[in-house]
Amino acid sequence: PYHAGLDVNTRRDNQDKFIKNEIQIMVATIAFGMGIDKPNVRLVIHQSLPKSVESYYQETGRAGRDGLPSRCVLLFSYADKFKQDYFIRSIAGEKEKKNAQNNLDQILQYGNLYKCRRKFLLNYFNENYTETSCKNCDRCVKQAPLEITSFNKIKKTSTNYITNYK
Repeated sequence: PYHAGLDVNTRRDNQDKFIKNEIQIMVATIAFGMGIDKPNVRLVIHQSLPKSVESYYQETGRAGRDGLPSRCVLLFSYADKFKQDYFIRSIAGEKEKKNAQNNLDQILQYGNLYKCRRKFLLNYFNENYTETSCKNCDRCVKQAPLEITSFNKIKKTSTNYITNYK
């Protein structure tokens, strides 16, 4: 585990073990990924909807930095949307509230795409990508099953899921 509820030494020890390949799986909050520069991460699983496309892109960028195949999986349900709606309603400033709502709308659009996800992401970041198929994301290639036995248990608790290949 890696989260704010752990003492500093435990968090540091767990991170060091992960970096040194002494442990293979790290279950963590988003703060963990921000400082990770490990090239051989093969799988990043989001268990809920990120707050924005930018956050999702940053977090998925932790996988496959060595250029070898990796996967990023997003599991979400509309309960995630309702939870974010609740927090958005509590924002005092109208401009900040509108920005948060826009971010939520965009990540929901991404999560519900039936077209190339790579094209969406690149266009979102103002890169002109005109191909109709990236031959890489879950919408452009046939999905291979994840080889994690507990994944089916996770998948059953979520109404929508996305897999991106890198």
